Amino acid sequence: MANNIGKSEKDSFDEETRMLRDVQGKGWLVKLKTYFKLSGPGWLQSAITLGSGSMASSLYLGVLTGYSMLWLQPIAMLLGIIMLSALGYVTLATNQRPFHAINEHINPILGWSWALGAMLASIVWAMPQFALASAVLQQNLFPGYLGPDSALGEFGSILVISVLLLAATIGVTWSYGKGSRGVRIYEMLLKGLVGLVVLSFFGVVIRLMFVTGTLNWEEIFVGFI
Repeated sequence: MANNIGKSEKDSFDEETRMLRDVQGKGWLVKLKTYFKLSGPGWLQSAITLGSGSMASSLYLGVLTGYSMLWLQPIAMLLGIIMLSALGYVTLATNQRPFHAINEHINPILGWSWALGAMLASIVWAMPQFALASAVLQQNLFPGYLGPDSALGEFGSILVISVLLLAATIGVTWSYGKGSRGVRIYEMLLKGLVGLVVLSFFGVVIRLMFVTGTLNWEEIFVGFI
């Protein structure tokens, strides 16, 4: 069977396998620390889904249907877990990237359709991230410097923000591709951001719990059924 995993990836895989074997039989705290260290792809997936695209679609769905569609969220998360588990199983069982495995063992049409669909989905999910970042800079953080009424004007402000965001994303992407150090920096940044988002969600819910009449817990629980 052809091996489509490069030497650096294979070395990384061997190192991760050694780390997992070393913690077998040790305490749960040691295992948790090791699992947390090796959970980079999971945090990457979390960072992708915990974005403004998810927020906008969830808010829009809430405006249209209220609490009645809350059951859709755990179903969608379960389907995502099943999909990612299947991809992980295929990758570990065949020692091939899923795209190459699908093209070789099933059908290239399915493989390329999946690749194009994933690219389009990434564009749909990524675009609101940049729109949200632009709105935060213009309306919340630096309205006097980057807002519509600033010296730069509407077009100039958007141009400056776009260049800054492009430079930041290119820098992060290149650092990720520079090897283990870049990967560690990138994944530590992702873990911190995802953790901050999750804590912010909990903070909002806790804050709303103390505002009388804001949350109707009975309707919320019924919405999950």
